[in-house]
Amino acid sequence: MELNFPQINFIYSKIFDESFRKIFDEYKTNHADYYKGFYPSFIKIRQSIEELEKEWQRVSEKIFTSYKNLTGFEINQEKFDCYVVGRNPIFRGISEPLTIVISENSTGRAYSREELAIILAHEIFHKLISSTNDSLWKFFQQEFEKENEIVCRHIPVLALEKEIALNLYGEKFINKFITTYISKGYRRAWEIVNQTGPEIILRRIRTEISKSELF
Repeated sequence: MELNFPQINFIYSKIFDESFRKIFDEYKTNHADYYKGFYPSFIKIRQSIEELEKEWQRVSEKIFTSYKNLTGFEINQEKFDCYVVGRNPIFRGISEPLTIVISENSTGRAYSREELAIILAHEIFHKLISSTNDSLWKFFQQEFEKENEIVCRHIPVLALEKEIALNLYGEKFINKFITTYISKGYRRAWEIVNQTGPEIILRRIRTEISKSELF
C-alpha cells in the first residue's frame, strides 16, 4: 500500500522576511563584532528555496518513513506551510509558524541544501511529536529530571535528527552539523543524545508507546 506523507508548501512572504531583516539589523548594530556579513537578498533567498525544494523532494519520503519506523507514531498531517527567511540572530528554525532560515546567524554563511533539509526536518519533528501527545515530553522530563525543558524537548528530536541524517548524508556530515549548534541547551541535549545513543532513546519511545494508551 502506498504511504502518503505531508506535502510542504514553501512560502516567501516579503512582509514576514522584512520583519526578520529588521530584527537582524538591530542585533548587528549592537553586536557588530559578532554578526558578520549582511542579510541575504531576495534573489539569494529564492535560490535557496529552489534548492531546498529539490532536495526535499528527493529525501522527504525517506525522512517521514524513518520517523514513523523509529518512533512508532502515525503521521496524520496532510500539509505543512513553511516560511523561508534570510537570517535570524538567534535561531535557524521555529516550529510555529513553521519557519526556516537560509543562513547562519553569526557568520552569514548560506546553509547547504542538505543542511536546510535537516533543519526543516528538525522543526517538523517538533510539530509531529507535539501533535501526537504532550505525554512524551513529560516522559522525557521524568527521565532527565535534572535537565531543563529546552533540553528535554530536544532529546527525542535530536535523536531522530542524528539517525536520519546519518542515513541520508553520512557520519562526516552530521558530526560537522552538530558543531553548528551554539545554544547551551541544544549542546547539552546533543551531549545526552551522543552519550546515551540515539537508538536507545528512540527504543525508549517505542517501549513507552507499546505499554501506554496515552500515545
